[in-house]
Amino acid sequence: MIILDDTVYFRFFFVLRRGKAQYLRTMARSKHSATGNHRASATQHGRHTGGSSSQQQENFDSNAEAQEHWNDPSDGDIRIQSAAGESSDGNVIEEDAVAEGAGDDSGDIQNGDIDSDTTVDADSVTDDGIDSSASVAGDHGSNRSRTAHGSRRGSRRSSRHSLKYFAGLFCAALCLLTLVLPSPYVVESAGPTQDVLGKVDGKQVIAISNASTHKSEGKLLLLTVNAQGVPGASSTLGIHTLLAWINPKQQVMPSEAVFPVGQTPEQYHKTATKQMSSSQDAATSAALAYAEKRKIAGADTAKVKLHVDDIGGPSAGMMYALGIIDKLTPADETGGKTIAGTGTIDKHGTVGRIGGIQLKMLGAKRDGATYFLAPADNCSEVGVGHVPSGLRDVKVSNLDEAYKSLVAIGQGKDADLPHCTAN
Repeated sequence: MIILDDTVYFRFFFVLRRGKAQYLRTMARSKHSATGNHRASATQHGRHTGGSSSQQQENFDSNAEAQEHWNDPSDGDIRIQSAAGESSDGNVIEEDAVAEGAGDDSGDIQNGDIDSDTTVDADSVTDDGIDSSASVAGDHGSNRSRTAHGSRRGSRRSSRHSLKYFAGLFCAALCLLTLVLPSPYVVESAGPTQDVLGKVDGKQVIAISNASTHKSEGKLLLLTVNAQGVPGASSTLGIHTLLAWINPKQQVMPSEAVFPVGQTPEQYHKTATKQMSSSQDAATSAALAYAEKRKIAGADTAKVKLHVDDIGGPSAGMMYALGIIDKLTPADETGGKTIAGTGTIDKHGTVGRIGGIQLKMLGAKRDGATYFLAPADNCSEVGVGHVPSGLRDVKVSNLDEAYKSLVAIGQGKDADLPHCTAN
């Protein structure tokens, strides 16, 4: 029979315990990660491995009993107990006193207690399961895992917050840039008015020669609209467009609805001037024809010249015609009142639709008018709820209706004059 030296046997047994301790550490950590209930899992695993440890203890005791050999205490090694379990000095050396110094992993053997730095020890596995040292080790591993996971989650949250922050800054910068750049819109507001029976720059707005003229006490106001953003005018910035949208006294329209795309300032001015000239010619022809039909003196010989500067477009045609007729007649059709109106006119006396009528009503009210002659084709925009308080609207569709309404207003008989309706 081969009898092993006790030192060799002890070192073999110690290496076996270290391997088992490493195996237990690995299993405890993996079971904790898989189930989240590391203590119960570790205990179950400890019961399984505890039997193996007991079996090894029995084998160790059997071999020691056969050898009945003691190490010399002077060599510094731990004695292996005999069958009686007593050392030469009368003290029982517990087998559990063999422990692994896990703190520094040096393999030092401590008498009596397990080192406080031990993570998982082979002897910590008993029939009752993994002891508190193994539990603490599992807790430490779990804490490290949770800390790492929490760090990753925090990093992801920080990245998301940073992305949202920079996206917000980009949107704010884009909005600011939009506000200070020119916009593709035209902003319109109520423009100045002009009394066609009065003067401009020292000249009569309507100058009639070769016929007798008569003075009126009232006013006939033609109406205009200021437009910002048209060719030749100041550009409309985004901030202007935004403010105009929330201002009930201004209107915003797409540029292409006001003037053709690509039109130059020279082309725009030329077009507006031509429209005004055509409107004046049509108003003169319609007014003189109407006066001759009513047999008003001087209508057949009168020469008419209109003086209006810085006003373009055709919308003043009806008011020019009414002004010419009023000057040729001895009666004061206005009755001393301020009457405003708008609408195109052709040589046959038909009154047509115009743009910006709601703004023109605001201008009429602002400059003291109490009556407003509106084209029938614009009544859907005039209607109930759009006429300023204190302004009486009157619907007209031709020069005859407009003149008769003017006379009725001057005579104070306006009660039966037609209103515009929402339809």
